[in-house]
Amino acid sequence: EGLIIVDTPGLNAIGTEPELTLNLIPNAHAVLFILAADTGVTKSDIDVWRNHIGSGMGRMVVLNKIDSMWDELRTNEETEQQIARQVTTVAQTLALEEK
Repeated sequence: EGLIIVDTPGLNAIGTEPELTLNLIPNAHAVLFILAADTGVTKSDIDVWRNHIGSGMGRMVVLNKIDSMWDELRTNEETEQQIARQVTTVAQTLALEEK
C-alpha cells in the first residue's frame, strides 16, 4: 500500500546472476531504463529492452551523462544538435516515440 522503489544494478554490474534483476521487471508498475547519452544503446541494452522490458505503459528511457556531450570545440547549437540526434537514434533503436 505504498511506493516501493528498487534500484537494481546496471547491466554491466549484474554479472553472473542477471536473473536477480531481470526477475523484478515483469511485476514492476514502472521501469526507468537509464542509458548513457554518450554511448547510446549497447547490444546488452537492446537485449534487455526487447526481451525483458519492452515499450508500453510505465516503461521510460532516460539519457544520463548528457553533460559529457558538451565540448569547448563545439558551439551550443552543435551540441544541441548532437543531443537531438542521440535522442532520435535511441528512440528509433528501441522503437519508442520521442518526447
